Amino acid sequence: MPYALHNNFISKKELLESTKLTVYKTTYVPAITNGCESWPLTVKQHSKLEATEMVYLRKLEGKTKRGIMRNQTIRAVLKIETLQHQIETTHLRWFGHVYRMEEETIPKKVWQAPEGKRLKERPRQP
Repeated sequence: MPYALHNNFISKKELLESTKLTVYKTTYVPAITNGCESWPLTVKQHSKLEATEMVYLRKLEGKTKRGIMRNQTIRAVLKIETLQHQIETTHLRWFGHVYRMEEETIPKKVWQAPEGKRLKERPRQP
């Protein structure tokens, strides 16, 4: 999805920047962050998400990696928050939802830490 937008949509000079920004907010971000409530993001995954996001935003702004411009500057010009911040907000919203659930629901049971001690050694093989 992101590459289809990159090749056919972002590179068009005829379209306004505001139109491209609207497509970013309504199509690109939801496609990338679909189901992110339950993602345990690692540093590597966070880095890949930010790189994917910045490819779109740099192309939208008409900047390249050679024209040294910080990611924060591009986001400030476009008035956009990071995908990481949006994902963290979604995580917290989901946490609040699960926290208020009844104790018997499956998401609440899965979320709670297991009780008891873990075995110290590896189980014996039969």
